[in-house]
Amino acid sequence: MKIKNYQTYVIGTPWRNLTLLVIETDSGIRGIGESRVVGKTHTVLEYLKDIRRHIIGAEVTDIEHLYRKLTLLD
Repeated sequence: MKIKNYQTYVIGTPWRNLTLLVIETDSGIRGIGESRVVGKTHTVLEYLKDIRRHIIGAEVTDIEHLYRKLTLLD
């Protein structure tokens, strides 16, 4: 099962934004995650755009490989 697509959503108030990440697999399963970094919502969104090419097509169950791939990008 591979990651087919993901979308980001920002909800909240001016003092507290939540960034939601909705991931969809090639079999139609969706998962949701959230992040909150006070005053840095734009940074989170830019990071998620930047890593898109590494996420799309990744195997959902190989979390360790994906983690290593994303942490070694810098």
